[in-house]
Amino acid sequence: LVSKVTLPESASNNETARYMYYLGRIRAIQLDYSEADQHLFAAIRKAPTNAIGFLEHATKLSVIVKMLLGEIPDRDVFRQPKLERSLRPYFELTQAVRSGDMAKFTAILEEYGSGFK
Repeated sequence: LVSKVTLPESASNNETARYMYYLGRIRAIQLDYSEADQHLFAAIRKAPTNAIGFLEHATKLSVIVKMLLGEIPDRDVFRQPKLERSLRPYFELTQAVRSGDMAKFTAILEEYGSGFK
């Protein structure tokens, strides 16, 4: 289905960002994390700065995909002023993964588990 859809040349940045986000989401579901990471990165770059909700969702998915690739996202991702509060659970999760602390990882999942679903 994705191969049958093409983004028109005249698409705005908003439409391109949305298209790239959904391609990234589809690739993540298909377990193609490298492709998903590239599409999500492009979506975040193309997104308007005032689209906080979109940036929040795209960044959360990007963090998860990066961790599934075995990478730890840069701290700068979590220091964006408008997203800092909503990305806090993801930051704590990446810190637990970075340190290899399974007890902390489990505690974070229990505390924020409903937010990760």
